[in-house]
Amino acid sequence: MERTPILETCDLRKVFRAKGKDDIVAVDGASFQIHVGQSVALVGGSGCGKSTTARMLVRLTDATSGRILLHGRDITHTRRRELRTLYDHVQMVFQNPTSSFDPRRTLGHGIAEGLLNRGVSKAEARIATTDLLEQCGLDPSFADHYPGEVSGGQCQRAAIARALAVGPELLICDEATSALDVTVQNLVVRMLGDIQRNRRLALLFICHDLALVQGFCERVMVMQAGRIVEEGPTAGVLAHPQHEYTQRLVLTARA
Repeated sequence: MERTPILETCDLRKVFRAKGKDDIVAVDGASFQIHVGQSVALVGGSGCGKSTTARMLVRLTDATSGRILLHGRDITHTRRRELRTLYDHVQMVFQNPTSSFDPRRTLGHGIAEGLLNRGVSKAEARIATTDLLEQCGLDPSFADHYPGEVSGGQCQRAAIARALAVGPELLICDEATSALDVTVQNLVVRMLGDIQRNRRLALLFICHDLALVQGFCERVMVMQAGRIVEEGPTAGVLAHPQHEYTQRLVLTARA
């Protein structure tokens, strides 16, 4: 692994403030690194700060304090119009695939859009879209379908294809399988594992299910109430959880 990580956070914190109400500390001092080719899970219950962390990493939400480093360069407060470099390196797949696409445009348009915006010709973008759909287990004909015409699992595969189009180094999946049934979840996870290994892609897989990341992610971070309370190799954390919250998650996963 390279010495400098692709992405690093240092004491990252997010506080939501509303007039006349108590502050809500969503993320409270998260520090971690993600290296080339590494698969890392961020797990924890609903409302623990996982999705807020993800949104800060791709600058959809501004951090209250702390730092986000991309290849060692501080991007915590980079102006939004200068974030093209970030999105060339880091892409995100969201929980609800259908709403992440423009319902008036085909899936193929959504996948090709990032390439066209980077100066790729229409003909080259069509070829790349076909290849990406096939990599994600979809027939090329899906390029002509609209988001509302396909199943949730198929739409999520198309969303993954779209995220891969610009050749990112890091893919962040924010609860990307939680809206899918168990069978489709497992298919998508296996597909992501294959793509991650074949492309030597770094992966941050955010979910609430510790059992789902077993055998899929090499490291796991456990978040509770905005804090990372335990982290380490997935096999070790699952076999010998140290924090009481992780112990409860492991017992739930085994039930």
